[in-house]
Amino acid sequence: LALMEIYPNASFELVNDLDFAGQSWTPVNFAGTLDGNNHAIHNLVIENDGSGAYGLISAATAVDTTHPVVVKNLIFTSPKIALDGNCYAAGVVAATAACINIDNVQVFDAEITGNNGSMIGGLVGQATYFSKISNSYVDNFNLNTPGSSKVGGIVGDIRTSTEVVNCAAVGEITAGSAVGGLIGATDANCTISNCLVDVTSTAKSIVGGLIGSLGRSKVTKCYTMG
Repeated sequence: LALMEIYPNASFELVNDLDFAGQSWTPVNFAGTLDGNNHAIHNLVIENDGSGAYGLISAATAVDTTHPVVVKNLIFTSPKIALDGNCYAAGVVAATAACINIDNVQVFDAEITGNNGSMIGGLVGQATYFSKISNSYVDNFNLNTPGSSKVGGIVGDIRTSTEVVNCAAVGEITAGSAVGGLIGATDANCTISNCLVDVTSTAKSIVGGLIGSLGRSKVTKCYTMG
């Protein structure tokens, strides 16, 4: 994985599971493809990259819409993020993503803790610019960030024609405002469909079972049980 920083536009595949027990990870910028081949990354402890971005990837930014960043067929078990008060965005896969395609990514037992921050999600902090998150789920997560805004089980904030399709979130969220079991906030022609949520959310204001703050987006065939 360290080669992602050296070759940010390349394609990588996992051939074994990886265990980061006793180690920490500093997020990297990435614009290529990461195929997990259904292998797992265990015990990933994600640190601040210095700019307030927390994730396996700090900024996933595509060269253009015909060459999206791709993360697929990947499993995370017990990832942890401890926000240090300087949180711009946080997510296990990526803090921020512009034109990313996330498919078949599973996260189990994630913990994200800290008092203040914005755009915090189980998978991605913010996804924008024709991004797509599909066939993915976050199970048994705990997002405990009482002073944060735009917090969701899958993604904190989506905009600019981003899609979230066939996704599920199960867990608990404690945050400040704009809190949703699936997505914290949406804007600018986004699409959310065929998603399932079983999340217990506690917030000071603007909280929804599926989406905290819904703006200019279409939601179809989604269900919430939390």
